[in-house]
Amino acid sequence: MDPVSHALLGAAVASVPAQLPLRRAALLGAVAALMPDLDVLISSEADPLLQVEMHRHFTHALATAPLLGALVAGAAWRLWRGQYWRLWLCATLAVLSAGLLDACTSYGTHLLWPFSDERIAWSIIAVVDPMVWLLLAVPLGFAIATRNAGLSAVAVVCCVGYLVAGAMQQERAADALRILAAERGHAVERIVVKPTLGNLLLWRGLYQSSETGQPPRAYVSAVRVGLFSRAVLYPGGDSKLLPADAIAPAGSVHARDAARFDRLSAGFVVRHPSKPDVYGDIRFALRADGLAPMFGIHLDPQTPNRPAAFLELRDWDDAAWIRFKAMLAGRSLPPLQSLPDSTNAREDES
Repeated sequence: MDPVSHALLGAAVASVPAQLPLRRAALLGAVAALMPDLDVLISSEADPLLQVEMHRHFTHALATAPLLGALVAGAAWRLWRGQYWRLWLCATLAVLSAGLLDACTSYGTHLLWPFSDERIAWSIIAVVDPMVWLLLAVPLGFAIATRNAGLSAVAVVCCVGYLVAGAMQQERAADALRILAAERGHAVERIVVKPTLGNLLLWRGLYQSSETGQPPRAYVSAVRVGLFSRAVLYPGGDSKLLPADAIAPAGSVHARDAARFDRLSAGFVVRHPSKPDVYGDIRFALRADGLAPMFGIHLDPQTPNRPAAFLELRDWDDAAWIRFKAMLAGRSLPPLQSLPDSTNAREDES
């Protein structure tokens, strides 16, 4: 989640117990909620995938929240004195809120580390959503102005309510995608539904299905689910899912990095439709119905023993923005792969 959302939620959560003067609690909570994202400082020029692997790792775990809370509380105690345990409680609650809020997005968070290496991603909210800012900032602002901790609780309740709405919208989008798969005669093996940027109306959906004797494929569609209207589907293309051993020579550095990226991508790795030797995570794309991944690795076949380069792929333009707004409004549109100069055309890998 973005820093603004983390700071606002951390401030609200920390000020609810009323263990400190409200303004101090809010400031402490805002700072503490940002601490887990210091993991972005973990990086290596010799290993580009390290930063990707370590983001939302142990610093976001439930088990480490009391430790991070203790560090922040220690710094606050030197400034404000008072009872240390009160500072620690407020800071720890804020740190916990950061990990849980990140788990509500799509990237994946190591909430259960060190007991589990699973990356938890509930995918019920986008990484940036101005509605979250509004629902938190308004009651929190009144809480700080009036020194009323009850209004901080209102901010937290509003945020939780929005997350519940996201979960309900996600399930509606998933149901529409399952119906589409059934109409196509596809057996759904896995399904992923995640919100597009800044809203709970337009979702990116994909499901995995395999035909007899054929490798699995990911079938992509955008799904628009209005609050009081039926779902509108925007079927995209499909792409073959590639195992790590199919994209790099065995025993090479590329094979090692391909396996790491495959784990990060939960097995949803595809060849980029227009960039040679680039493989990406098809769960993430700037276009809700597109096949061009937003994240990927470049495996140069001429240098199989050099570390894979990690890429952020941006294929956004005015046409994409116009299409996004049209889908958000639920308008009828031609399939993306039928448009001229589209990078979404199905790749013939056979």
